[in-house]
Amino acid sequence: MTLSAIKVTIVFIGLVHFRTPAPPATAGREVLLPLATSPARTYAGKKLHPHRADIVITGLDGGLTACKTLGGIWKSGTGRKPATCTVEGVSEKAITLPASTTPFDASGFRLPKLKELCPGISDLKPGLRHAASFAITAGTLQSCTHDGAWVSTLDLDSALGKLSIGTATVTLKDGAVVKIVNAPPVMPAHAEEEAHFWWYYTMYEGMTTCSALPAKAPAGSRCPPGIVAHGLHGASGVGCSNTDYP
Repeated sequence: MTLSAIKVTIVFIGLVHFRTPAPPATAGREVLLPLATSPARTYAGKKLHPHRADIVITGLDGGLTACKTLGGIWKSGTGRKPATCTVEGVSEKAITLPASTTPFDASGFRLPKLKELCPGISDLKPGLRHAASFAITAGTLQSCTHDGAWVSTLDLDSALGKLSIGTATVTLKDGAVVKIVNAPPVMPAHAEEEAHFWWYYTMYEGMTTCSALPAKAPAGSRCPPGIVAHGLHGASGVGCSNTDYP
């Protein structure tokens, strides 16, 4: 079957880490979701909040049957609310985004940079496990804020609608939205920003003394209404932000 070109929007919420790829790559970003599930992990003497990686899809071709292929939870649409497929607890999965002929553009992408927050950073720890990992090579990548947290969006025009999570592949409809969320499944009792953000510091060598938090977002950087309406869980405040490296 020949796929028609469609538009797909990817939204990144919570602990999602972007990295400039190493040569010979010349454009795009590598994306890592920290595997931040341990309820006992500490950093700099502080207990970190457990986070869960979920993928929430609207505009899934094949509905319930396709959702089962992903091992997801199907929720039928009601009124103006679209049907959704939610894949909960993603762990150590490679994701392949829909292919697109849209040139990569990150001119509107401005996230907190770990290298600026901690100049002593070196590189990722060897053998590091991730909840999910993938590459962005096309589309318009932008950043915005919601409830004080930095969020990112990727618009893929002229896309072929195949999305893969691990070994499972599904087809998306035109206008589909895929929300990739890495956040506490419920709002923590104590919303300490450090207990979210410091998960990033556990990923890197040379980070044992780093404790900086990003500055609060500038005015005018808010996300469009509704862009992160579903799947926020406990992702709020600057501590539960996307980040960039270097």
